[in-house]
Amino acid sequence: MKTTIIPAQITTVEDKIAGNLSFTQIVLLILALFLSVFIYAVVPVKLQISLFKAILIASTALFLIILSLRVKDRIVLSWLTLLISYWIRPKIYVFDKNDIYLREVINLNTNNSKVNLTKKKAVTIKASKNETKALKLEGILNDPKTKLSFKFGKKGGINVALFEK
Repeated sequence: MKTTIIPAQITTVEDKIAGNLSFTQIVLLILALFLSVFIYAVVPVKLQISLFKAILIASTALFLIILSLRVKDRIVLSWLTLLISYWIRPKIYVFDKNDIYLREVINLNTNNSKVNLTKKKAVTIKASKNETKALKLEGILNDPKTKLSFKFGKKGGINVALFEK
């Protein structure tokens, strides 16, 4: 009895069109044929074979055949595109931890706030509910008497608890 292994990830399996050839391989081989006919018909001396045409046809056909070969279950064309995308990408990444992208920004200097820098007691700030919650939490966490503990659950959850020493 013949058994067939069904892969768990079906999207990674290439469809085989003819024999052991995939669609991309067949397109590359047909492209080699069409380019050979185009070179034969268009390059001067038209519709006659010459040494220059033969060398050009053989080199393009050989190049496309090499691109359609398989290496480690991937065609050479996909390896080549992977390498070219690696060479083209930027090599230097600048990380700025002060970036405000996707962060909740708390602006304490709103139009309703009064800030007097000459007297320390004359500072009044009106903040929204989210800002006051964030400021209260920051004040609790900055308190040296407060202890923060994390407990990881069996299913990947995390429990956070605040204790006073």
